[in-house]
Amino acid sequence: MGQIIQPREALRNRLQRRRCQDPASLPFKLNAAATLIIPSIVPFTLLVLKPINDKLFAKADALALDEKAEVGVAQEETTKALIERWTKGHLVRTVITGAGAILAIWAALDKSDTGSVAGLSFGTGANRLG
Repeated sequence: MGQIIQPREALRNRLQRRRCQDPASLPFKLNAAATLIIPSIVPFTLLVLKPINDKLFAKADALALDEKAEVGVAQEETTKALIERWTKGHLVRTVITGAGAILAIWAALDKSDTGSVAGLSFGTGANRLG
């Protein structure tokens, strides 16, 4: 029974400590922003990139890579135009993910602890357990 209670206690204690973080602090705000930004690539991908992917796959299936096969196709719907649009959309997706990662790293670095032992001062961002 002690084996079941200990992990539960550890989890409960960890969650209580997390709730004590000051919501006005910069690390809290950065982590909250990263938490919202990173998953936002999913709807962006589904709403922006998936329609482009679908058109590109349809063109590939119809052998649309042959320039003669695109005669009469609107300029913005050519294979080249679709690939350029997809590239721009993928760049936005990469920036979204990168921004979230940068915010999370910044939050970790900003939450550093400093102290001194025997006149020797030190700082670390790794001591977050207590």
